[in-house]
Amino acid sequence: MKTLYTLLLGSLSFVSFVSFAQNSGNPHFFKLIIQNEQKEILLIKYEGAWEVPGSRYKGSKTITEFVEDMGQKHGVVIDDIQLKALVTFHHEIRNYPTMMFYFKAEYRSGELIIPSWGEDVAWYSLEEAYEFIPFPEMNYILKNISETDLLQGAFKITYDIENEERKGFEIIQDLIKIN
Repeated sequence: MKTLYTLLLGSLSFVSFVSFAQNSGNPHFFKLIIQNEQKEILLIKYEGAWEVPGSRYKGSKTITEFVEDMGQKHGVVIDDIQLKALVTFHHEIRNYPTMMFYFKAEYRSGELIIPSWGEDVAWYSLEEAYEFIPFPEMNYILKNISETDLLQGAFKITYDIENEERKGFEIIQDLIKIN
């Protein structure tokens, strides 16, 4: 009887842990750097700011299918998908960190479309992208992604706590090569 009680209690604890983990939100977010033949990258304007396309990872698709779908939502077919950076973002105003997966892919075909949640999409040179993207951590990551290496790091996103507006970022662990 004691063994059954211990097993049942252990099972309930595991179910509670899994439920808690699932209720805390999905902490996995994918960013997709699509580069065309002119070495321009695709940016989307979202809530007044230009940035690299991204999406919270959800559903039952494989990672490859999910990343390809991200491209298709912007009207493009991509190939040569490569994982380029794994970055943990610790937000001052959130209880849980977000794991950011930065993928790079090559544009193959298609006409740009603006997804329903976006305001605009366009191709920009890297230099232009650095000027238009208002998030210093995203620019830092873009500047450090290389053609051959996989990077990892961790950043703290700082906020003006009174109005929850971003102030900037701090490096917890700088981007380092992991392959």
